[in-house]
Formats: sequence, structure tokens, C-alpha cells
Amino acid sequence: MGHIEVKLLGNLQYYTEGEKKVHRLELDENEEISLEKVIEELKLPRDEINLILVNEEACELSSKIKKGDRVKILPVIAGGI
Repeated sequence: MGHIEVKLLGNLQYYTEGEKKVHRLELDENEEISLEKVIEELKLPRDEINLILVNEEACELSSKIKKGDRVKILPVIAGGI
């Protein structure tokens, strides 16, 4: 068994159960999972996601991740007066 660490930035943490900023998802030894599946499991709205980094590199939703990877999901930023 191993895990991946998923860090939600900005307001994305408020969409998850317990409103946590960091989530650990357990994976079997050689299991891979797509970023799309991670987003589904965390119940994040896709239209609120701007960028996904895996080990500090930008990735697509179809990218596969494995145990030990660190994921950061950044929100769409809005602002104004």
C-alpha cells in the first residue's frame, strides 16, 4: 500500500468533506489512477479548477499518477472591485 497526497489551494478545500486542505488517497502497490478519477473522488467541480500540478509539473486530467506523487490543484482565480 502507498498513498498520494493531494493539496487543494484556495476555495477548493471547501468543496470536500471536512473542508480539508490536504487529502491522502490510498493506492495499492502498483496501482495508477487518473487525475480525473481523483477529482471525482474528492467531488471537486471541474469548472472551478484552473491548474493541476503533479510533482510541480502541469498535467492534464487524463494523466496517471502513482503512489508517492504529490498533487496540487489550483482554483480559478476571480477578483475585482
